[in-house]
Order: sequence, then structure tokens, then C-alpha cells
Amino acid sequence: MFLNENLVLDYESGTKSFDISFSIADGKNQTEHTISINVTDENDNIPVIVQNPDPINVNNNFAVDQAIYTVNANDLDTDDNTNLSNWRIVGGNELGLFKIDPDTGVISLAKKDTDNHLLEIELQIMVSDGELNSQISTITIIMNTLMGIDDLHLTENDFILYPNPSTNFFVIKSTNYSELLSLQILDYTGKILIVNDKYQLNSPVYHNLAKGNYILRIKGNEVNKSFKLNVK
Repeated sequence: MFLNENLVLDYESGTKSFDISFSIADGKNQTEHTISINVTDENDNIPVIVQNPDPINVNNNFAVDQAIYTVNANDLDTDDNTNLSNWRIVGGNELGLFKIDPDTGVISLAKKDTDNHLLEIELQIMVSDGELNSQISTITIIMNTLMGIDDLHLTENDFILYPNPSTNFFVIKSTNYSELLSLQILDYTGKILIVNDKYQLNSPVYHNLAKGNYILRIKGNEVNKSFKLNVK
């Protein structure tokens, strides 16, 4: 008995058992038999992480160890081949702000970004079914810890960034703050691109940044503020 070479057996999508009847004869007597062949499941499908189309918002009110989001996955296999484990973050967590429970896929805050490094983080996640690994899936997290132009109101000792969007320069204006400030521009990975340790408010800062979004930070005496700088 041979398996038809054109027949592909697949436990998940095909027939799970076959009853085959055959006869045996010796030229005089004949006997008929029926045997059953069962197709068993094989771990041949990788887990597929369910994509979340919307960013996850995290603000300053989130506590360390607080759950942020639960990642889910599907596996077309059955029984023990669908026991998902070893959830892990494989990229986008260079600052160690997040952690994931290896058994449940729950993402939680590992520590607060006290320096306001990032606005948007893309965590790369993987999971295993004990034998096969999923492909990398990206979870986008928006850190609502930074102050943008829409959040600013020009009041005493406050600051405003303009123009924003910017082309090749910007100005930070203050009502009555006159001390020199330390100014930094960072990309979303936290890489520092521009530094000015003696920035004078109300004076222009010229740049040749590529189009995109950046983090602008200013620090000084009792001043520690961040802005979202858009370059068009």
C-alpha cells in the first residue's frame, strides 16, 4: 500500500481519517478487510501574532509594573502544539522601558522614561509554540510624556516653539525667562543629533534635519521641557 504522491495530508485543513477497504484472494478464496488510517497532527504551523492596528498610549500616570497591553497569537496546530510560551521583546526596547511576561504576553512598564527620551516606540515581539518561532510583530507605543506645541499655553516662565512644523530653523520664545539653556534635538531612537549648551531664548536655531518628527529638549535652572519638533 502506497500513498498517492499527489495527495497532501494536512491535519488542520484536510481529512483526518481514511477507511480503506481491500480484498485478498488466493485464486479460490477471497477475504475482504477494512482498515482505518488516522492522520495525526504535526507541529508544522508557526504561531501568528495578532496585529494591533492602533498605537498604544502610555502616559505619566502609568506605574512601574502596570500592564499596558496583552499580545495574542494564533496557531493552526492543535493540542500541545499550540502551547504558546517564551514571549519576548527582540527589538525597540534599547532603554529597557518595557518588559513582557514570557508566559502570558502581557507588556508592562519596566521603568519610567524620566528623561523623556522618546515619543514613539516600536517594540518587536516574538513568541514560540515550544518548537517553532513566530515572525517578528511590531507593537507601536506612544509615550504621552512629552509636551508638544498643542499642549503649550504662553504663561509666566513658560515657553513656546515656533514655527512648528519647521523648515530650516525654529525659535523658542519665553515671556520672562532670560537664562541660557541647554538644547538638544533627538530622533525617536534617542540618538542626539544637535546640541547647544548655551542657547539664548528668542534666537533662531538653524538646522538641516531631514523631514520627520524629532524630540526637542531644553534644560536649565528649574526648566526641563520637551517638545515634538516636526520638520517638513
